[in-house]
Amino acid sequence: MHYDIVMVTYNSEKWLRGCVEALAALEYEKAQLHLVFADNASQDGTLPLLEQLRAEHPEFGGFTIVRGAKNAGFGAACNAGAKAGSAPYLLFFNVDTRIQPDALQEMDTAIAAHPAAGGWDMRQIPYLPVKYFHPLTFETNWLSGAAMVLPRAVFQQTGGFDESIFLYCEDVDLSWRIRNLGYALYHVPRAMFLHYEKEGDAQKDARAKRGIVQNNGYLRRKFGTKQDWCSYEKLVAELKSRPDFSSALEGVAPEQVPQAAHVHLQNGFVPCFNGLAYDETTYFAQQPGGPAQGNAPLISILVRTHARPHLLRQALQTIRTQTVRTGFEVVVVEDGTPSAQEVVAEFPDLPLRYHATGQHVGRGAAGNLAAQMAAGQYFCFFDEDDWLLPDYVETWQRLLVQHPQALLFAAGSMMECGCFAPNGVWQARCRQLCRLEDGIDALTLGKENPVPIQAVLFSRSLFERCGGIDEKLDGLEDWDLWQRYYCEAGHFVCCDNCTSVFKMPAGVVEHAVRNAAIASYMNRCIEKAAARPVQTTMGALMERFAKADERTMQRSRQAQAYYDTAKAISTSASWRATRPLRVLGNALSALGAKLSGAKADPMPESPDELASLGEYIEFIDRARHSLGWKLTSVLRRRKQ
Repeated sequence: MHYDIVMVTYNSEKWLRGCVEALAALEYEKAQLHLVFADNASQDGTLPLLEQLRAEHPEFGGFTIVRGAKNAGFGAACNAGAKAGSAPYLLFFNVDTRIQPDALQEMDTAIAAHPAAGGWDMRQIPYLPVKYFHPLTFETNWLSGAAMVLPRAVFQQTGGFDESIFLYCEDVDLSWRIRNLGYALYHVPRAMFLHYEKEGDAQKDARAKRGIVQNNGYLRRKFGTKQDWCSYEKLVAELKSRPDFSSALEGVAPEQVPQAAHVHLQNGFVPCFNGLAYDETTYFAQQPGGPAQGNAPLISILVRTHARPHLLRQALQTIRTQTVRTGFEVVVVEDGTPSAQEVVAEFPDLPLRYHATGQHVGRGAAGNLAAQMAAGQYFCFFDEDDWLLPDYVETWQRLLVQHPQALLFAAGSMMECGCFAPNGVWQARCRQLCRLEDGIDALTLGKENPVPIQAVLFSRSLFERCGGIDEKLDGLEDWDLWQRYYCEAGHFVCCDNCTSVFKMPAGVVEHAVRNAAIASYMNRCIEKAAARPVQTTMGALMERFAKADERTMQRSRQAQAYYDTAKAISTSASWRATRPLRVLGNALSALGAKLSGAKADPMPESPDELASLGEYIEFIDRARHSLGWKLTSVLRRRKQ
């Protein structure tokens, strides 16, 4: 395929050689690649270096430099760069990057799989953008502009980037306009590039935060509802109270957000505003990602299945799409008569072994048998109805290289609550993140099971010394297993990155039945745990409780910040002058409540009458949307 690779430069001299040399090292026909550099009036050595690189790399199908007269912003430069080419596909690519050699080959594969799509983005390492993509299909709500491929026809159909957005969120805007036209967007996890976006100074970080917050408001004006805009006003107030945002947002106000022509939504597209994120729930990666820098021991993925071949197919598909292709094996044990042979045969590319027990032996016995069959030095269980994210194995390999003596590992995950439709398709109703910010210790394990079964990796030696799953437990068997392994290993090595998705029933009846079944095994777990001594220190306990106290203090500081804002409103001249309007409004509200039988909800005069963070936020919101506050807003602006 032919690509126009459009890159925006602005005083980018330090990144250019590394970026271009990585492009030159692509395992791809260079004549099919046209490099387009759209420069925003750089004042350093960017332009002379580009001329030098053009002379050094005649192998590309083109090397064009578009010289801008001023710094017009990222989107405007991208539009100018796109006009300088004619290839059927546009790759918008940041220059502070190093593309991986096989990235475009993987992109070609993704395009062939979804030729009618509206666009694709690459996986950036070491940190993934805060977003969501479906674990099976990789469909996503928006594309990251750091490395995204668009069909030229689709790009032209949208009219290109919105040039009124100078920097930040222009990729979300363009993605949403593409989706509004009816196109799907996809993430391509095997097409990787190294992104140095974390490198910067405090001033640059402050500009980024300011731009992200202001353009979030712009997108709400352009795509959102009145409720979305009201939520934005609350969001700005909340961010201003946070120490990590307060200085960056000094002087920022919602009314400063420019107006935008509202987009008519169609083709079932519904935008999502979740704070500064654009997905209802996003994956998280608090630790750097990317392939392991060294050789890790063999990992055995132990799959338990029972008469649900359609779910096993999906589970194996999430193993097939891992970002690494070697260093692991798959052992599938079917609990009962063989029903999954045809499904297993669909995955000849996986290092997979399959065994059926012939008769029902239980989940615990099936898992133990898989471990006995395994050849790896480390094991992880994986149930048929769960999904692995593409960097699951990669994460374990990286941790094994970093901690070669460790025996027990855990990673973050996402829980989806929902149900299976009659056609077998999983329908998620809500998602919840399972974080490991504070790690796992004896107190955590004594209180609850902090990780689902697929989110733990353990050594073969633990299995051989401590035994496998208690086959008398058909529930809580993983909790019991982790307690035993923790007491032997002494600690978990935890990675607070989301690497898997597990499912829970959302129906009230189904949930109650499941909880009742699990509760029936609690006594046995408690009896077994009573015989397990754990080693800790007073210092470890103090640190553990200190973290909990710090979170409480953070919430207290946040509440104080909101109280101060509310107090400033209630003591202002505008608030005092409009008190008669509030008295009248409260009286009418009380009368209406009396007539209807509803509970009256009068507007307080001061936050001193309130006691909680939620009440402070509500006071600020109601005050700023009150008639009296709006009437005096013009006077306040004139005074400023």
